[in-house]
Amino acid sequence: FNSLRGYTYVDVELSGKQLRIATTQLEPEVAPIRIMQGNELLTALDSSPLPQILLGDLNARADGPSTDAYAKMIAAGFTDAWSDPTGGATCCQAADLRNDPSILDERIDYILHRGDIDALNVDVIGEALADRTSAGLWPSDHAGLVATLRLLPEPGVLALFGLGFAGLASTRLGIAARRRSQAAIPGATDACWR
Repeated sequence: FNSLRGYTYVDVELSGKQLRIATTQLEPEVAPIRIMQGNELLTALDSSPLPQILLGDLNARADGPSTDAYAKMIAAGFTDAWSDPTGGATCCQAADLRNDPSILDERIDYILHRGDIDALNVDVIGEALADRTSAGLWPSDHAGLVATLRLLPEPGVLALFGLGFAGLASTRLGIAARRRSQAAIPGATDACWR
C-alpha cells in the first residue's frame, strides 16, 4: 500500500512570539493507516514546546463512527476552534462539483490549536450557492474554514484560512486574512503580521 499523504509545518514569529503551524490530510479509507499518520504527526508536533495550530482534513468525524484521528488530537491537548461538534459541515460536494444544492453533511476538516492560543471565531466558507464559480462549480469538494485566533497573553490576532481544495488542506496567511480580521476585530493592525 502506497500513501502519498503527509504533513508539513512551519515555525513562525508573530508579534515577537513563536508558534508552530501545521497542515495535513490524513488517509480517508484505511483507519489503521490514518491512525499511524496521526501518531507520526503528533510525534512531530510534540517535539516542540511552541503553541501550535493544526489545519487539515483529518478524515475523521468529531461526532461519528470515524473519530480516531480527531479524538487522538483532542486527547493530546488540542482544542477544536469549532466548539459545536455537530455543526460546521465541510464535506463533501459531488466529485464533479456540479451538485445543486450543497450536499455537505459531515465535518472532517478542522482548525485545532493548543498552547497559548484562543479561538475568537470560526466560520465555514464556500458552502453557499453564491460561492460557486460562474460555470456553476463549487470551489472544492470540501468547504473551507476561516478562524480568527489570538495568541495569549499577547493581544496580537492571527486570522487563518484553512481551505480545502480537492480534499487537500492548504494555508494562506496574508493581506486578505489581515483585512478580514481588521474588519472583525477592532485594534487588529499590520503590526500583528511581522
